[in-house]
Amino acid sequence: MIVGIGVDIVDIERFSNSLEQEGFIERLFTEREKVQALKYTKIRKYEYYAGRFALKEAFFKAIGTGVRIHSLKDVEILYDELGKPLFSLKNLLAAIYPNSIYNIHATLAHERKYAVGFVIIERKIL
Repeated sequence: MIVGIGVDIVDIERFSNSLEQEGFIERLFTEREKVQALKYTKIRKYEYYAGRFALKEAFFKAIGTGVRIHSLKDVEILYDELGKPLFSLKNLLAAIYPNSIYNIHATLAHERKYAVGFVIIERKIL
């Protein structure tokens, strides 16, 4: 059963200006997300972070709370060897949406100036 869906779009150029501000990356992204970004060129790194941000925002829209009571770092988004986004929830979110009960489906797209994240949260039929 689908619990929620969310979508978000990020202007990569505008977002890249924020990435250059001191402390911005540290406030929004986990250590493992930052390590994964190290392998990219500067321009591709902007796309990587904009895409992860779009997915995090889409996730919070899907659960219906927005970010107001959680931290963006409570949602960690890495990817598998084929590039599929993989979610890992932390703290209160992990307790509310355990892997044993919920699936998080996500896709990410980049098109020149924009990154779009789309998330579906599904309750498993137990």
